[in-house]
Amino acid sequence: MEELPDIRIEKLDRFFSNMGKNRERYIVSLRDPSKKASIYREIDRFCSKNSKGIVSAYFDDIWLPEHEKMGFKLPKKEDVANILEWAKGKNPVTVHCTGGISRSSAIAYLIACLTHPPEEAIKVLNPLVHAPNELVVQYGAEILRNPRIFEVFKDFESKAKNFISISDGIVLGGSSAFRTG
Repeated sequence: MEELPDIRIEKLDRFFSNMGKNRERYIVSLRDPSKKASIYREIDRFCSKNSKGIVSAYFDDIWLPEHEKMGFKLPKKEDVANILEWAKGKNPVTVHCTGGISRSSAIAYLIACLTHPPEEAIKVLNPLVHAPNELVVQYGAEILRNPRIFEVFKDFESKAKNFISISDGIVLGGSSAFRTG
């Protein structure tokens, strides 16, 4: 099987500090509807001159319909479909959102699923860092007509939660440990 696509997942402030490294890459910009437009204009200016192309979508990192009643914007299936259609055949890709944890990791996983089975594509994620947005992954599985995408995500989510365990007042995660009390 061919190598996984080169997908970089970044949070917004790291995207700005790594702008030089994002030259000659395709950019997926997942934007908070409540952020100042000037932040995104700067990204658009950079990408228009330095990247291979950009696609963007505006939605909050939420997944339950009741969050919309609190003024947040849910991801839409159409947004995910547009990003996946745009991303076909594009490599290397940088996906960013505000935190680089949920929306961006969900989209990065789905982009990897365009060319690889979910069991391989999930390897673009780090279980100590990434917690893909469930609704975005669900939409992607539906769009790509592959229920294994969601099943593999749920398995990843379960295993990621087990990476951090509380035992005898010590929290373990990755290579660090600290006392909780």
